[in-house]
Amino acid sequence: MSERSERTRAEKGGSETLVVDGPHMDRRIDLEYEKEWEGTRGRLRSTDARLE
Repeated sequence: MSERSERTRAEKGGSETLVVDGPHMDRRIDLEYEKEWEGTRGRLRSTDARLE
């Protein structure tokens, strides 16, 4: 898939963003996760999370 078509899908609600670290956060979020992929779509399933 081209970068342009992926960006278009994201603009139509085809993706989500999870921020785990940044200047606005006091502590980083450490995640454990499993990737679930089904052809052209997928998700990240969080199995554990903790503050560092």
